[in-house]
Amino acid sequence: MRAERDVWALASCLALAALYLALFRPGYSVMGGGDFALYLSHAQAIAEGRAYAATGFVYNPANAIMSPAAYPPGVALLLAPVIAAFGLDFTVIKLVMLACLLAALWLLHRLALPSLGPRWSAVLVLAAGLSPAILMRRDAIGSDMAFAAWCYLALLGARGRPILLAIGVAMALLTRSIGVVLAAAIALDLLLHPARRRQMFPALLAGIAVAVAATLWLRVDNATYAGYFARIAQTGLARHLVEAAQAYVFAIVELFGLSFGRLANLPVLLALAALIAAGLFQRLRRRPDAVTLFILLYAAALIAYPVHLEPTRYALPILPLLLLLACEFLHPRLGRHGPAIALASLAVLYVPYYATHNPRAQSPLTAASSEFRDLVAAMQNTPPGTLFLARNPRIFALLAERPAVAWPETLTAEGLRDTIAIFRPAYVIEERWLPVNDLATLPITFENQAYRLRAIPAAAGGR
Repeated sequence: MRAERDVWALASCLALAALYLALFRPGYSVMGGGDFALYLSHAQAIAEGRAYAATGFVYNPANAIMSPAAYPPGVALLLAPVIAAFGLDFTVIKLVMLACLLAALWLLHRLALPSLGPRWSAVLVLAAGLSPAILMRRDAIGSDMAFAAWCYLALLGARGRPILLAIGVAMALLTRSIGVVLAAAIALDLLLHPARRRQMFPALLAGIAVAVAATLWLRVDNATYAGYFARIAQTGLARHLVEAAQAYVFAIVELFGLSFGRLANLPVLLALAALIAAGLFQRLRRRPDAVTLFILLYAAALIAYPVHLEPTRYALPILPLLLLLACEFLHPRLGRHGPAIALASLAVLYVPYYATHNPRAQSPLTAASSEFRDLVAAMQNTPPGTLFLARNPRIFALLAERPAVAWPETLTAEGLRDTIAIFRPAYVIEERWLPVNDLATLPITFENQAYRLRAIPAAAGGR
């Protein structure tokens, strides 16, 4: 009987796995953010038995928004055995990321099954797996889908499976600092449901204890995240809340792939938001469970958090749960043909998006490009320990195996001079598509169609 309940969702997951593999993108873009590189540097350090923070990335407080000096270790712990076995093989690493995504979708099904039943649960899996918010990031190297999978595992465990709860909470906390919201949601759920408290609370505490111990042992930098809250004082609370709300509306737009034009998108967005709100209200009328509390607390944390540069990424763990709310509202109201109607509605939303957005697209400058390889070779011709100044230092620290420090967040002549004086880099990496006038007087030691390498004389603060 249990196998029959899972067969529709299993078929959906297998179909999505086939699609993801058909759309697989080798390599990795080096023009986007460098988060992936720091995760891999940490994993490499663990695999090689080095100190966790020995990544070659030199933290610059003048560009704290880029990232902390060391990320939470969850992804690194997951990838360290892979790197130990296969080296820095992007294809294998991205297959692990795909596995995390598929695990998250399967756990989403298991969370939804009691309220939706087998067919609607399969619809939910397809709705989430085909959403542009997920499909366009399906093979990105990062913490997004791993964190979502650990959260869903913990939420499933909170229903009476203490081992799953402990593992999920520990790994969620170790994967992203905002995992504290998951622990808070489950703790509140146990307070509201005392029948499970005696069995589940020790598991919750065990998961938290493991995460805290590992964080202290590896000396992870969480203080930088707390420092971001000073930005609210600079912008003002009211302005921050308005900007955050606007940013996360975009995340919902991307969740549903709305691409009908601004005027047409608005009524569709309002209708979809109404479905989500109705599903949430329906849940709140009953005593809220851990899933409901997680959605509410996580959304509140996102709005309160002072950084929202990548709203869809930050919101990714709860975006499939918003689809769950909408499905729970529609499920009893659409009758036996409901799943077919829902799938047809998804096609109306998603097909126009993918007609104008290529899911295989990536930057022409990748880690496999000849321009990038030539730059890395030029960097490796310098003595070990040579420090480079770069817009994206984490990528170069990983792939060139040379330490690198970031430009200041606000790129001014004074800021550059201060950074050079403090860190004394020997070279600066200039990307040809983003020329910096204040660097024009520095001598060029390497140049191709994509990059320039400029030497910083000792008189200017270089080594």
